[in-house]
Amino acid sequence: MRWLMRSRLTRRGQYATAAALFGLLVALFFLPVFTSHKTFSTVHELQQRAYPWYDPQHPTKNPYYVQTDQAAVYYPWQVLTHNSLRRHGDLPLWDPQSFAGHPLYANAQTGLAYPPRLILAELVSPSWAHDLYLMFHLWLGGLAMFALLKEFGARFAGALLSGVAWSFSSFSAFWIQLENYAVVLALLPFLVLCIHRWHARRSWRALAAGALLLGLVFVGGSPEIALPVFVLAFAYAACLGLTRLVSGWRELATRQRLAIAAAPVALGVVAVAVAAVALLPFLELQSRYAREPFTLAENLTLGKVVPSDFLHTF
Repeated sequence: MRWLMRSRLTRRGQYATAAALFGLLVALFFLPVFTSHKTFSTVHELQQRAYPWYDPQHPTKNPYYVQTDQAAVYYPWQVLTHNSLRRHGDLPLWDPQSFAGHPLYANAQTGLAYPPRLILAELVSPSWAHDLYLMFHLWLGGLAMFALLKEFGARFAGALLSGVAWSFSSFSAFWIQLENYAVVLALLPFLVLCIHRWHARRSWRALAAGALLLGLVFVGGSPEIALPVFVLAFAYAACLGLTRLVSGWRELATRQRLAIAAAPVALGVVAVAVAAVALLPFLELQSRYAREPFTLAENLTLGKVVPSDFLHTF
């Protein structure tokens, strides 16, 4: 019993140490926010090139910032939500500032129904909400990957290095500025962890938690980001379920076989139910678009992908 308690304390100590180290790295990365009253938002950079702030007599000499979508799109949504919650105590279901107006929560790009974003919109200013949102998800993503590698049997140092590599990769550093990628960074390792625990520990509670996380990926992200995550989660659960069926077919009762076979489908169904708060308005708005979607030929003309592109990526 004493050995078991000691091992538990050691395991908890590892997670506590990892959480502290990831927090320290995030604090160092965002140090200008705390020491120089700066922000990682690109609002200032966009204002130097956009009406009505642009000064043609004194054009800026700063380089062009490629992530000004954050300032032009996500920041106004954050301001609208912050002001509506502070002044009226209600969510801004309609955005009057975009052309003739549109239903804001039907956009499916805003992620404004995602709980961490709503909490920050209520508590702090939009610029602080942006920075704290990034900090939290970078920290959580590192801890999530650490937990996933520990689940797979990695040692402390290997799991710690994996968390750092996952959260502070060049891909994360580039795309997290747009905020909707942050939810994948933080939740995808936890999602894989839950599916693996369903298989390894026969835990249906873990599968239910994974379905909840999968739904939140759509709510906090965007359709083009959520779709591959849904495919990945379903494929991983299906492969694990097939492995279990093949290896233990004779020992399993018919009811157990059916439950295992249905688990990947149940994962997707529950996730879609969780995502319905953002998915249903999005599908309704999509059905009202006057413009026809691009055909395959048009897509190939706009962005042709050749095999060397994949080689360059790898």
